[in-house]
Amino acid sequence: MWIGVDGGGTKTQFVLFDDEMRARQSFRLGTCHPGQVGYDGMAAVIGEGVGLARAAADGAVEGIGLGLAGYGQDPAIRARMADAVRQAVGDTPFELVSDVEAAWASTLDLADGVVVICGTGSIAFGRAGDNTTRAGGWGYQVGDEGSGYWIGREVLRLFSRQADGRDPRGPLFDVVMRELGLAEPYEIITYARDVLAGDRTRTASLTRVLRQAADAGDPVAHAAYGRAARELADIVGAVAARLFAPGASVPVGYVGGVFEGAGAYLLEPLARALPAGCTLAHPAHEPAAGPCLLLRRRLAQGGAAC
Repeated sequence: MWIGVDGGGTKTQFVLFDDEMRARQSFRLGTCHPGQVGYDGMAAVIGEGVGLARAAADGAVEGIGLGLAGYGQDPAIRARMADAVRQAVGDTPFELVSDVEAAWASTLDLADGVVVICGTGSIAFGRAGDNTTRAGGWGYQVGDEGSGYWIGREVLRLFSRQADGRDPRGPLFDVVMRELGLAEPYEIITYARDVLAGDRTRTASLTRVLRQAADAGDPVAHAAYGRAARELADIVGAVAARLFAPGASVPVGYVGGVFEGAGAYLLEPLARALPAGCTLAHPAHEPAAGPCLLLRRRLAQGGAAC
């Protein structure tokens, strides 16, 4: 049995996998991001979740794979996060990678290619042999185009245009009024100030509104998904261009809550917008499996246990 850990900014998912990477049990705890809970808090959350998974496996755990947000480029932060993981898992072999690299490993089953992640933020990561690169991931104040936050801001902008009559009023206008509990259109200003309050996650939650408007047939909502798809295709293209020859066959995995919520409304235009040679590939595994796959490969190749 193997324990996979998918740690983000709002939750940490612990999944117990068998040797075929089939999920057997899953446990969800709060975030283990050291920027929010500190390094001791990170160790505590991971230790608790790993303990739950060990109990479910009757202790028969070969290794633990962790894909964690925050495990980025800073060597000092990486070292402290690795120390916190060692504190939490003891002598069990483990693999610690960023949530982005874990997404590549899980969606493409360790194959060369590109993965695009679209949740509250957006980023693309690719691997070709030993070479890796990434694009996007600049954060909501700079970029994150096509992300949940970006879509949430688009919902507000499109609503204001329909409220003014700059665009014809359609289902999006009605959905926003209903879902946000507005009595008058101008109340969106108070809603943005007092409810959204600059919070990225709350703003990204407005993706549900765009989905409802698209379901109701609003062409403005469909067009917004098309723009988001083109933005995501751009970051995929930037990664692919640095790693692969022009026209090479490149599988593109995808993962993230926005894809789950939007479904074909986003995936179909994304598939059309990808550069030549790039093809969407249905995810091979769930995100928590990625670091387990990396750990298994390293151990099979005779690598030392961390």
